[in-house]
Order: sequence, then structure tokens, then C-alpha cells
Amino acid sequence: MLRIFRTLCALTIATVLTTGCITANKQALAPNNVAALKEQGVVATSREKKPDFAAMTAGRATFGLIGAFVMISEGNTLVAENGITDPANEIAISLVNNLSNRYGTKSAVATIPVTGDDISNLSVAPAARYIVDVQTINWGFAYFPTNWTHYRIHYAVKAKLFDAQTKTLLAEGFCRRFPEETPTSPGYDQMLADKAAMIKAAMAQWRDECTAELQKDMFPTEATATTNATPANATVVSKAGT
Repeated sequence: MLRIFRTLCALTIATVLTTGCITANKQALAPNNVAALKEQGVVATSREKKPDFAAMTAGRATFGLIGAFVMISEGNTLVAENGITDPANEIAISLVNNLSNRYGTKSAVATIPVTGDDISNLSVAPAARYIVDVQTINWGFAYFPTNWTHYRIHYAVKAKLFDAQTKTLLAEGFCRRFPEETPTSPGYDQMLADKAAMIKAAMAQWRDECTAELQKDMFPTEATATTNATPANATVVSKAGT
């Protein structure tokens, strides 16, 4: 009976913790907007506060939604103590550099710190007309409903290209990684060993894969054909202070 209860809890809480309020909108940059990008400044946003990290274990799932709050608290502590990096800021920088290489934009060196979800009223420097905003909307780990001793490490992120001058959303993307169970799915101790090295490796993999997926969905190759701008001396964006 307890096993059935925990399985049902796993399915219910996993839905809450691993999906949340996710809106998976995708919008590719229209070819008729490409020409306006050339020689224009582009800046990435950055968020100092990391999103909640859900550390879902079978023991905590027994307590239902109360356990969910405990899982988030413990997950945030795990992130802080082990120095786990939110991939969003690095994805944003990569997308800004991709715009420079593909469309001839000028990449701003610093990023714009933001705290909320809405970037429509952001004020940017005159040299940066366009904003690339990338936000992690879900990350963490969860045990498998039919295998309580092994875990998946999951991640979801959304990205936007916004014209601060016209207040127009030009492109939008979404990427999610939610692995199925395999013979190599890690146990709890294995996952947290060496200061959560396996979680860090998974986040680095999801960062690289989601960067490629967002570039493909938001900035398609067919749009590139409308411009020949690929400056050899494009300024590469970096994190503020580096």
C-alpha cells in the first residue's frame, strides 16, 4: 500500500516540480526582420538569483505537497553548497554571439541584470537595441516512479529575442531535457558524490544541447540567406566583470 502511495505521489509531485507553469512557445526569427539586425547592438540578460532546484526523493514524496516544499529547500541548499551553476546565463551569452556571427550584430560586453520575467520595459544603452533573455524555468532531479533508488536529472529553459526599440518579440524558443530511465541512471549517493559532479556534468550537457536547439529553432538557416553579414572582427560577449 505504501509503495502504491509513493508511486502516486511521485507522479503527482513530479508533474508539479518538473513542469510547473511552463509555456513552451516557439517562434523563429522572420526573414524580413534579419536586415534590421545588421550592425545593431545586442545584449544578454542575467539573473543573480538562481531558480528553485527541486531535489525529489522517495522519502520526501511521502509527505505530499508539504514534502515538495522541503524538496525545494533541500535542493536550493544543495546547489549553494556544491556550487552548481544555472546554465541560463551561459546559454544567453552563446545566443548573443551566435547572432553576431550569423547576422552581423554587435555584441555588448556586459549583461543586463534582471529579476523578473517581464523584459518588455527594460531600458538598454543606445548601443544595444536588441535583448536576448534566457531563463531557467525548471531544474532538479527526481526518482523514477517505479524505481525509487535511481534518478533522472532534468532541465527546462526558455529564450527570447526582444527589440527594445519597438517593444517587439522577434523570436522565442524552449528546450527541455527529461531523461528516461536507463541501466546507467544514477543512485542518490552516486549523483551527489564529488560535490555533485554528476549533476554539474548533466547541466553542462543540457546547456550545450539546449543552446544548439534554441539556435536552430529561433535563428533558422533560411533566415541567414537574407544577409551576408558575418564580420570577422565581431566583439565576443562575456559575463559582466570578466
